[in-house]
Amino acid sequence: MSEASIDRALEAAAVAALGPAFTGRIAAEGFAFTPPSSSPWAQLTHLRAGADVASLGAGGMDEHVGVFQIDVNVPESGGNPRATLLQHADQLRGYFVAGRRFAHSNQSVRVTRADVSQIRRVDGWQRVSVSVRYSAFSTRPEV
Repeated sequence: MSEASIDRALEAAAVAALGPAFTGRIAAEGFAFTPPSSSPWAQLTHLRAGADVASLGAGGMDEHVGVFQIDVNVPESGGNPRATLLQHADQLRGYFVAGRRFAHSNQSVRVTRADVSQIRRVDGWQRVSVSVRYSAFSTRPEV
C-alpha cells in the first residue's frame, strides 16, 4: 500500500529529525494527543497532492507528490522563543535536504525541497512550520 508506506516513511523521518527531545511530544494525524503545558512539541500533517501517471498501462508507474508539514511549537514565555524555533527549523531543514530518500516497506520517498514559514502565535504558543515537499513512485497493479 503506497499511501500508508509513504506516510510511515515521512513520519519516521520526522521523528528522527526532531530527535529524542521530542519523544512523547509529537502529535500525528489520527491519534489522540494532549500538548504539554510548558515544553516544546510538534505536530505532523500530511498534505497529499495526489498521484500523476508517470507511465502508461497495467504495471505502469504513478508519481505521488505532496507536502509533509512539521509544526514546531514552543511556549511564548521564558527564554527566547524566536531563537529556539529558528534552531529547530534549521535542524529540520538540514535533515530534509533536497534529494534525500527515506523508505518504508520497499516504498521510497524523495525530498524535493523544504521550506520554513514565518513565526506566528497560535493558541498561546509560538509556532514555525517546516514544509517538506516530496515525490514517490509506485507501481500500478497488473490487471
